[in-house]
Amino acid sequence: MKDYPVSNVQGQVLAALGLTATGFSDANRKLEQLGLVVNHKRAGRTTVPVVTVKDRNAGGFYAEGDGFSFRKYPDLDVSKIAQWIAE
Repeated sequence: MKDYPVSNVQGQVLAALGLTATGFSDANRKLEQLGLVVNHKRAGRTTVPVVTVKDRNAGGFYAEGDGFSFRKYPDLDVSKIAQWIAE
C-alpha cells in the first residue's frame, strides 16, 4: 500500500517538536503516541495547523462492552506548539 507524504501541517508540528516522519502514516503514528490530533484551517492564503491535545489519561469500554481499557499519554511540553493549540 502506498504511503502519502507528510502533510504540511503535520510537518510543521513535528518540526516544532523536533521530530521527523517518513510519510503520512508514520506522522499520524507519532502524533497519536504523543496524544495529539492535527488538523488544519485556512488563514488568508495559507494553511495553519490546529492541534488538539488529548486528555493525558484516556480510557473507555471496548466496543463489545465487556471490558475497560486505560492508556496514559506521555507528559508533553506544548510550549513549542502553543500557537496552534485549539481553544
